Amino acid sequence: MDTITHSLAGAMLGRDASDRTAARAAMIVGAVGAFVPDLDFLLIRTRVDYLKDHRSWTHSFIVLPFLALAIAAVAKVFARRTSLSRLWLFAAIGILSHILFDWITSFGIMFFTPLSRVRYALDWVFILDLIFTLISLSTVVLVILLRDRSRTTGAPDRSRTIVAPDRSRTIGSDDLSRATSRDRARTIALRGTAILAAYLLFCGAMHARALSIWRRMDPSPPGARVAVLPQFLSPFRWLGLSEHEGEIHVSFFDVGPFATGGGEPRTPKRWSEVLPSLWEGYPPPDRAKISKYRRAADSPALEAVRRLPEWSVYLAFARFPLETVQPEPDGGATVIIQDLRFLPWFTGPWERGGEQGMRRQPFVYRVRLDSALRAVDSGFVRDGRP
Repeated sequence: MDTITHSLAGAMLGRDASDRTAARAAMIVGAVGAFVPDLDFLLIRTRVDYLKDHRSWTHSFIVLPFLALAIAAVAKVFARRTSLSRLWLFAAIGILSHILFDWITSFGIMFFTPLSRVRYALDWVFILDLIFTLISLSTVVLVILLRDRSRTTGAPDRSRTIVAPDRSRTIGSDDLSRATSRDRARTIALRGTAILAAYLLFCGAMHARALSIWRRMDPSPPGARVAVLPQFLSPFRWLGLSEHEGEIHVSFFDVGPFATGGGEPRTPKRWSEVLPSLWEGYPPPDRAKISKYRRAADSPALEAVRRLPEWSVYLAFARFPLETVQPEPDGGATVIIQDLRFLPWFTGPWERGGEQGMRRQPFVYRVRLDSALRAVDSGFVRDGRP
């Protein structure tokens, strides 16, 4: 999930957990707690390190209590009237929401760093989900508007006295209005959270349906890796992936009621052509095309790159790695690896066909070997063709 959406959700959930006396601190600290885990990029020097370490230490249940305490300690300097324990709770809620909302995507998250480097992913929601963002944003805006409205009522202060056995205090109508508005703000936050939870459960149900359909579309051998991954702008669009003997099978399809694609999308040459291509690229399951990509056979060139530390990091990160070996005229070879999780709907794997155009794919790693099979150049492909 993107960092801005994380922060909005953290603010909303923080408000859920607070009463009106700590509403502002809850929203701000909850948002900061949900923002901070993605600051791990400050400790990452290269893109290979990104594959290795992103969503590890700062996304760990084990590190969560200590990270929340650090955030709460800083927040205490500014929120002196709120106890450290409450600030810790708001920060912990923000961090926990970040961990869980990254879990529902397909990138993978290392819950138990440093005890384990295993990645977990539910594959329910695309990493950028506009519906998720709009629910969180609209809820936070409504909560803030209600709070500001309670501050600017401007009504005259007609007070009344409440007498208790041991003391008396005066409560103005403005105070009652402000308290009521803040209670309404918390109700809105709770309802926003309920709507978001319902949406995520719907996405989970769509994932289960898509996975069932994909297994029928492309039966795989027992024990083979099979997945359906969420796609951009719709909870109905999915990418099916399955392992077979020496092959990876791939298909883009739409399980929704309005699927109209024909399965032969045009490769967009400019941004204005992306959405039309998107509609074309996801047909109903009965019209979806299954592409089959052959894995590279074992060879001296492949053995040489597999001994490289960077290659090992990539293989540990990838769920559906596809390696390609291209012999060069000088006796060397160019070897490319990519994770088909990130395959665009409008083109095949890197250098395996497709038109020129917007061919940029994330996490395509390339190594060039000389005739002695020594690495002379390596790195991620940025864009365009090699």
